[in-house]
Amino acid sequence: MTTCAAVSTGTSWPAQCLALSLRPRRQPRRDRRAESAVSRDCCTISDHAELDRAAAVSQGTLYTSCRERVGAASYPVMQRVRRPLRNPVAVGQEKRSRDGVFSGMRVATWNVARPVPSARRRRKLVAGQIQAVEADVWVLTETHDDVGPGPEYRSASTSGADRASGPGERWVSIWSRFPIEPLPSTSDPVRAVAARIAPARGTPLIVYGTVLPWLGSSWRGIEAVDGKAFEAALDVQAADWRAIRRIHPDHDLMVAGDFNQDLADTHYYGSRANRLRLTAALQQADLIALTASGDDPVRRGSPTNACIDHVCVSEALRRRCRSVHRWPDTPRPDRRMSDHFGIAVEFSPAG
Repeated sequence: MTTCAAVSTGTSWPAQCLALSLRPRRQPRRDRRAESAVSRDCCTISDHAELDRAAAVSQGTLYTSCRERVGAASYPVMQRVRRPLRNPVAVGQEKRSRDGVFSGMRVATWNVARPVPSARRRRKLVAGQIQAVEADVWVLTETHDDVGPGPEYRSASTSGADRASGPGERWVSIWSRFPIEPLPSTSDPVRAVAARIAPARGTPLIVYGTVLPWLGSSWRGIEAVDGKAFEAALDVQAADWRAIRRIHPDHDLMVAGDFNQDLADTHYYGSRANRLRLTAALQQADLIALTASGDDPVRRGSPTNACIDHVCVSEALRRRCRSVHRWPDTPRPDRRMSDHFGIAVEFSPAG
């Protein structure tokens, strides 16, 4: 038996083996695909220039340079930028007890910034974040029928459109893991929807999902100048809130969605006049904003920002509120998914 059976040059096999052993070894072929992937990963930094760079690096969510990305032997492993950013609430730490028994209710609202079918990559990221949050009830705004938390949920959505929209686009969709019943049309059926939800325990809940006009947005032909469109839409929708409280006094009420107005101690977005109008409208309907002033989860982690997506509830629900969180846990929203933070509220079990 020989160890160089593949060699047949006419010389003795020991000499051939010696020659092979002295021949320089070939260098492995460079994996240009891997190098290209590294280059692409490094370039993602420029796509996220709006994030606070120092904070992102300290959390391990961005690479500071291509050298850090390539020099794996010298630098710690960091989270890839492409993964959806999650904060502790998104994993459901408080959602269920160790024995799997339902321990409360989680409600979340998020403006998903029109995830049309052609935005496949963004849709995938949004879907991943929705799954991570594990809310029992969702109020998704600027959404699409194809974007939801899963097959075990049912929904109620706004109808019609007051802007150019594609098939399946909605201003608001309410999704619930619990039984859900759409209520009769709201006074603003294009931008607001209401539904009755029957949680596993406790009082029935009416959720009113909304999108109020933003700066520069008209409403029903009313221009945005001096907040007139916001004021008019708020008057119409606030009348619904008061009517619901009157017609369903034995139900809890939650108004959630994109209000396009901060309720922070210092101004961020909207106008001071519209903030006063919104505060008065909530008070008249006996609603408390869980995302206002010192409770604002965006302002707590991002002093230059504040919530404009709110969760407002009746007093009985306020007493059950355990915590209010936002995602992503970065100085600014992750624009790969949306230009809005998401908000999640954890409620303790009823009774």
